[in-house]
Order: sequence, then structure tokens, then C-alpha cells
Amino acid sequence: MSVTTDARKRLPTVLLALALIFSFVTVPNAESASAAPLTGKLCRDLFKLPKPTGPPRSTMPDPAEFAGLGELALDYVNPAEPVRNAVLPSDDPAKVRAEFGTRYRGKSVGTEGHLFARWNAYLDQHPELKTKAQINGAFDGWRSSYVTVHDNNARGHAFHKLVVEKLGLTGDDWLCEKTMGPKGKGCASTSSTGTHGSPSR
Repeated sequence: MSVTTDARKRLPTVLLALALIFSFVTVPNAESASAAPLTGKLCRDLFKLPKPTGPPRSTMPDPAEFAGLGELALDYVNPAEPVRNAVLPSDDPAKVRAEFGTRYRGKSVGTEGHLFARWNAYLDQHPELKTKAQINGAFDGWRSSYVTVHDNNARGHAFHKLVVEKLGLTGDDWLCEKTMGPKGKGCASTSSTGTHGSPSR
């Protein structure tokens, strides 16, 4: 796996491994009176994929299809890559707080505004970090975690999209990021759900 200047990563993925990563569960037919309510977005809308041009898929993928896909390249961009080597703008935590605050929501991941506001919010949750030395000493490890978390999120989203696209889960029967269970209760999962079942990641 390599990182280029545009922070794009290529991850060789053997989709045969999906047989181990995905579990298959049966859900009631959507037209059944006893069907559990399903909430979520159409997979094609979530990943901005086109409608199927041929007959839409309405059956569960066969595990043999995973092997047939072979090795595919998974391309994605880690939005936090630009701040991988960021340093604190000041060794005085009070100045960093005054400049960036703690409101990180609505700011773009991978910008210094988001990074340092998120850092300040983290410090609010960890009062055991009291001295300048303790606070500044914890930053590098926290920043590395920040980059890793957003890398994992981007990779997972790209992987999910690849599975949906390659297995043809773009018809009206397939939902992603759904919640299964009566009245919205039960198992919340990242999944693709058709009226015949769901592969859950």
C-alpha cells in the first residue's frame, strides 16, 4: 500500500475474503404483513451509482461470485492526510484553545481548523492531562489516531461501494446503512438489504 502526493491509496483486495467478512441473514419479505421495518438509503443513492441498465438483481450473491471477481484495486482518499504531520501552532494550550475553540462539527476533516478544534474537545474529555508538558506530549499520538480513524472510515466507505457496484446491488430492493428490527430497534449495521436477505459487514 502506497501513499502518493494526492493522498490516494490503492489497496489490493481479494474479494473472496468477503465470504469471511460478510455474514448472511434472512429478513422477511418486504411485502409481508409481519415484515420488520427497514430504514436506510438505496445503495445506489448512498454511493452515487446509476440505476441498473438491465434487470435489477433480486437474489442474494452466491459466495462463488466473490472468487469470480478476483483481485481488485480499492482506490480512496484519506481526508485527514493533509494534517498527518501537523504540529501544534503554539506550546501554550490556552492559545490553541483561544484560536480554534472546540466546535469542530461543520469544519472540514483534514484542515487545521477541524484538527485543533477536535483536539481541544478531546482535552475537555481528558482532565487528567493538566500540565503543558502532559498536554503537548499527548498530541502526536492523538493526531496519529485522528489520521487513522479517518483513513479507516474512508477505506470502509470505498470498500462498501466497491461491493455494491461489483455485485450489482443497485436496484430498488437494496438498502445500505440500514437498521433492522421492530420499530427501528434491533441491529444497526452497515449492510445491503434486499427483500431476500442481507450481507452484513
